[in-house]
Amino acid sequence: MTNYADGTSFRFHHIHLNTTNYEEAVDFYTRIMAGTIDHTGEWNGRRTAAIDLGGIRLLISDKAYPFVEIPDQTPDGPHFGLEHFCLTVPDLDAAVTSLKSRGAKFFMDIHVMRDKMRMAIVKAPDNVRIELFARS
Repeated sequence: MTNYADGTSFRFHHIHLNTTNYEEAVDFYTRIMAGTIDHTGEWNGRRTAAIDLGGIRLLISDKAYPFVEIPDQTPDGPHFGLEHFCLTVPDLDAAVTSLKSRGAKFFMDIHVMRDKMRMAIVKAPDNVRIELFARS
């Protein structure tokens, strides 16, 4: 966990992959890479499998996040391959404020996903996306 003097802290949560072949990707990460499925689900027509890959939480989805609910604030829109990696924060508002005060830019400001799950997406160098995630 990373901690800053202002109390902001980050803990790794997951890596998210979007795939064009859901069954093939799930099979690869379970059968070939020996990961285990923690759970699967569907939300807004998007299937996602959560896989434990040697202690790393890997999420695999058959569609990109449904950005129709929010403005597309990314340079290329949703894409396939490595979508983002995610860090949990105890206080999303404080974390976003802290990062902005240090000059961080955001692809997406704070957004409520569902069931009190909130997120923001930081723009890292080379357009890498870092999701900050918190449950309220």
